[in-house]
Order: sequence, then structure tokens, then C-alpha cells
Amino acid sequence: MSAAPSPSTQANPVYEERVDADAAMAFALATHDPNQASRQGLAAPPLYTTSLIMRAFSEGWQRAVAAAELTPARALVHGTHDMYFHHPVPLESDVLVETTPYRVKQTPPGAMVTQRMVVSDRQGRPLVEHFWSNICVGAIAGNEFGPPAADHAFPEQAREHLIGAERYELPFDQSFRYSGVTGDRAGHAMNLAAAQAEGFPSRLVQGLCTLAICSGAVVKLAGDGDPERLSRLAVRMSAPLFARQDLSVEVYDAGLTPAGGRAIAFEAHSAGVTVMKHGRAEFRPA
Repeated sequence: MSAAPSPSTQANPVYEERVDADAAMAFALATHDPNQASRQGLAAPPLYTTSLIMRAFSEGWQRAVAAAELTPARALVHGTHDMYFHHPVPLESDVLVETTPYRVKQTPPGAMVTQRMVVSDRQGRPLVEHFWSNICVGAIAGNEFGPPAADHAFPEQAREHLIGAERYELPFDQSFRYSGVTGDRAGHAMNLAAAQAEGFPSRLVQGLCTLAICSGAVVKLAGDGDPERLSRLAVRMSAPLFARQDLSVEVYDAGLTPAGGRAIAFEAHSAGVTVMKHGRAEFRPA
């Protein structure tokens, strides 16, 4: 299933943000993007808009939790992230960000709460959509709603068609580098005591940072280094990536999309653990 889920018609707050070319370049460098279009500030990296949606996400989270009628959670972890790229994000421009509670589903680990965030240009044309799902560990949802999640399951036959792999040696300050370019200061990524209080042995690298690194590998290996050909990127964040660990991203050919573009499956591993599962990328025809 490749089409984006149907949007809500509910009126929501709109936030104004600025696309800065230098900030986009800094994002590429902080997330080890190997593609020259991103590193030289010629195009926004695929995950750059995560730095533009943080304010909307934070302020919209309380509305989402209230709509879900949640019991208290032991921890909050990023579950899945699904993005649709409708148009290139123009550098040195103003954009609008709108967020809404989109889906709440009960899962065995806890309630999964999804926000839909749309980044649009000043004329209201959607550029990028984010479907950001967090698992509220141990929480029970009193109110479930929203459509089923769009499918991005890894097609097992794709394992026979490995395109290539990229390996990254992450620095000890990786979570701080990502925080510096996005403002994502999740406690378990910035503070050892906070991470240990949630049951982790050390600080985590933010899930969207890990996905940003994966996206650079996917664009390099399957998209001819051009991030603006990307039309979808989705993943399940299956295990934490810790500071000072290496990351390996494997990219596989998954055939064609219904529109005739290229479909890609990918996974990421660290210390013998799969940290990103059911990765899917779709590229427009060249």
C-alpha cells in the first residue's frame, strides 16, 4: 500500500517555520549524509523537515494524549515513522506546519499514538507529510481511533536482491549533534540517568537520527544520490541504537511501485541487533 492515509478535516494550529540552506547542510553533516546534493546545500536531506516539525509535535502531543485518554506510561519510545514527499522542500523559504492527532491503537507494549504533520509552502501546497507514531509503554488507551496504518512490511523475496550496504562509525556525541540541528532533546538521548530510569544501559541515539542516517544510505545506493526523487520513506524502529555503536544499513531492490518508480526495502543493524525493521523507500521514475 503506497498511498498516504486520508487526512483529517479537523482544523488545527498552524506553525510558521523557515527552511534555511545552511541549517539543511548542517543537518546533512550531523547525520553523515553521503550525498553531495545534501552536503553542499543544494537540496534538503530527506529527514531535514524533522527539524521544522519539532515545535508542532511538542505542542500537539498533549492534544494527542488527551484524545487517546491514556493511563500513565512508563516510557515513551518512537514506534514507526512514515513520510510522503510530495514536492521538493525549497531552500531559503518559509513553510507552514500543521499537526493533528491521527490514530490511536492499543498494542501489547502499550498504546501507540500517531500524529500527522504536514509541511506546506506558503500557498498551502503540501511538501512533506510525517506520520509519527510513539509507543506509550505500559499505557492503556481509553479511546482508539483512526484508520489502519499504511503497509511497509519487508518483502522477504527482496533479500535475494541486495543492492549494497553502508556502515557508519557513530561518534560518542551523536545524539548531541542531532539535537543541535533539530532541537530534539529527548531525555533518554541527552541524559544517562534519564535513559537508565527507563531501563536502558546508556544514552540512546534519537530514532529519527537513526532514520536520517538510513535515508542517506538509501538515497546513495538506490536513488542516484538525489534526495528529491524520494516519494516515501517508512520504517519500524525495533530496538534502540546506543551512543558509541556502529550502524550498518542494508538496501534491497523490492521491484517497482504502482507508479512505475523504484521500490526499496532496507534494514539497519547495530551490535548484532536489528534496530530498524520493515524499512521501505519509494523513488519516482528517473
